[in-house]
Amino acid sequence: MKKRATLKTIQKRNWNILDVVILIMAILVIVMFLNRNQIFKKQEVTSSSNGKTTVYFEAEAFKLTQGSAGSFKIGDKITAQNKYQDGVIEKVELRNTVKTVVNPKGELIAFEDPLEKVLVIGIRAEANKLGPYIEIGGQALKVGGNYFIKTDNSEVYGKIKFIEVKE
Repeated sequence: MKKRATLKTIQKRNWNILDVVILIMAILVIVMFLNRNQIFKKQEVTSSSNGKTTVYFEAEAFKLTQGSAGSFKIGDKITAQNKYQDGVIEKVELRNTVKTVVNPKGELIAFEDPLEKVLVIGIRAEANKLGPYIEIGGQALKVGGNYFIKTDNSEVYGKIKFIEVKE
């Protein structure tokens, strides 16, 4: 005949080391769940309270004419999304495009093309730095990434070649 488990037999049960380990682990899991916000505390943004940081970056536009590149001036405010952004142009450099050709002897010859210009624009701005990237006016700032440079007077499409974050 089988013995029935009664209250007396359950109370007389011997505890082994495996039962103790399982009980301790269950208690630890419950404590960790209740204190999960303090244990896995999210890191705070330290740059500033409003998520803005000062950046200086240079964008470079290629294959421009003198007329389209010459209208940018130091002190112009950057615009995006039909409003002024917290950015101002601090550097404007216009130079001829350097091209290369191969002569009949097979040698490379470099020359400057006076009709085609390269424009380098340096911008200091207050950028948003809350997410995984830095952005100004809806455009992500990333070295090698495309950037649409726009002011009241002119606009060009270029690539970012340099970024410096001022914290």
